[in-house]
Amino acid sequence: MSKAREILKNWKENLPGDADLNEAEAVAKEFFPQIRHSKTGSHQMILVSDIIIKFLEEQKVKGKITSKELQDYIKPFNYKGEVAISYHGKKVNKYNLDRLIKAIDIQEMVRGLKKD
Repeated sequence: MSKAREILKNWKENLPGDADLNEAEAVAKEFFPQIRHSKTGSHQMILVSDIIIKFLEEQKVKGKITSKELQDYIKPFNYKGEVAISYHGKKVNKYNLDRLIKAIDIQEMVRGLKKD
């Protein structure tokens, strides 16, 4: 098990009040190869997942999912397949760690469905 996956496992068992930005970034990079940091405004790590949007849009076109359900399924992702994880200084708070975990879980679920 990679160090990032070990950190994620620990977070799922006992979510800390906050975590080191380097740890959060390592976990994010394990699952989201496309990551960028915002250059203006809030300090944010933007995770990009093309697989989620493509899959859900396919389902919508096939009539298997409504627009409202699509919005519910992709939370915390936006319509571009991105999730913003805010941080302050070198810390990521509990709320944003939870968003990161949810984003990873959704992406892994969709990835598993795509294999079927």
